[in-house]
Amino acid sequence: MRPADSWRDYELLDATNHNRLERWGQTLLIRPDPQVIWKNDETSPLWAKADAVYYRSAKGGGQWNYHKRLPQKWQIHWGELTLIVSPTGFKHTGVFPEQAVNWAWYQEKIKAAGRPIRVLNLFGYTGGATLACLAAGASVTHVDTGANLGATVHYTCEGQDGEQSVWGEIALVAIGRDPITDPAWGVTIDDHGHVATDAYGRTDKPGVWAVGDVTAGHALAHRAFEQGIVIAETIAGLNPKPVDEATVPQIVFSFPEAASVGLTVEQAQAREDLIEIKETNYPMLANARMLMSGTAGSLTIVSGCDAANPDTPRVLGVHMVSQMASDIIAEAEQLVGNHVPLAGAARLVHPHPTFSETLGEALLKADGRPLHTR
Repeated sequence: MRPADSWRDYELLDATNHNRLERWGQTLLIRPDPQVIWKNDETSPLWAKADAVYYRSAKGGGQWNYHKRLPQKWQIHWGELTLIVSPTGFKHTGVFPEQAVNWAWYQEKIKAAGRPIRVLNLFGYTGGATLACLAAGASVTHVDTGANLGATVHYTCEGQDGEQSVWGEIALVAIGRDPITDPAWGVTIDDHGHVATDAYGRTDKPGVWAVGDVTAGHALAHRAFEQGIVIAETIAGLNPKPVDEATVPQIVFSFPEAASVGLTVEQAQAREDLIEIKETNYPMLANARMLMSGTAGSLTIVSGCDAANPDTPRVLGVHMVSQMASDIIAEAEQLVGNHVPLAGAARLVHPHPTFSETLGEALLKADGRPLHTR
């Protein structure tokens, strides 16, 4: 057990018979605690000097009985942090002092990391852990949530001053994954823990190849499958093309689904070999099958020309949120991966009434020939 013994403004003075006597700065409080199942023969004389006592109600909840007038809130300190104490109607004070042992552990790990650390606090109840991580030099995304309250996400953006926030009924969180690799393997490991390879999967150790999540790039099964094929064909003496990362579809299996392949408009605009970049948005409610399903969605086409072929726009990327997006994106990957000219892609016929028609009509709109939409 690791005790939270690094406080100067908080002290657990005594505990007995389902109650605890605590010092919060200069204020003494008695609060119920169901984990205090023992009863001491001798107790501290300070029990009689408590400034306030919280009594539970048989009907649920409870209330404070004040023996003297207390401020609505006051400050206590832990390390370099200043925390606000404010007794609530459900016995809490706004600070969980026992968590200080965890705050100290977070700070120890952050300061010893030797690299920038980003923290996601999914249980940002009082904010103590968030403040401790910030004080140690980490950047923190903090989520306030509670039963039937939705979720408010507090975050900062690189290059922008101040904190941003956004509220939603539900927060879907993906914090990413790190590869589990070991320099003892005898291959080069990059700064992010990935095995370094060439475009065909070769490492710098003869006879050793790497595939999948231990290599840099999208940690997706279908990418790993193609990497494995490239490695096998290379070992067999064939001449396969390396995996084109821009043609690896990315999917979120939510409802509605989200899917993406190819370049975003920002990525395309940053490329010197691409010109005449255009972004076309298609509202999927213009699709009959979407109307019949009672759902909605949005689809974006990114198109542009190769600088060496300035008169022939092609499909550079497709990004969508809708029902069946995970299936529709497969056709989009073929257009992006095969550098299909936009005019030719827009001529492809899609069965009616289907969700796939949304891609066909989005391509028509991108080609300047919109159908069922402006």
